[in-house]
Amino acid sequence: MIKETKQTFNETPDQCSMLDYAKIILPKVSLSKCLFRKELKKCINWVEKEQLHELYSWCYKKFGNSYPDVLSEAFANVAA
Repeated sequence: MIKETKQTFNETPDQCSMLDYAKIILPKVSLSKCLFRKELKKCINWVEKEQLHELYSWCYKKFGNSYPDVLSEAFANVAA
C-alpha cells in the first residue's frame, strides 16, 4: 500500500514560500554585487506582499554591512 504524503507534486514554485527561496539564493549569490542586486530585485517582486517586511529585515540583518547601497536602492520602490 502506498502511503500518502501531505506534499502535493503539482505545486508550482510560487506556491512555495518565495521568502524561503530568497533566504537560500541570496547568500549564494552574495559574492557578486551585480548578481546579488539582480536576484534581490527578483525576490522582492516574487515574495508575497505580507512577507516584504520580513524580507527587508532579514536582508538588512544579513547583508546590511556588505551591500547597504544595493539594499536601499532595491527597497526604495517598495511601499512601506
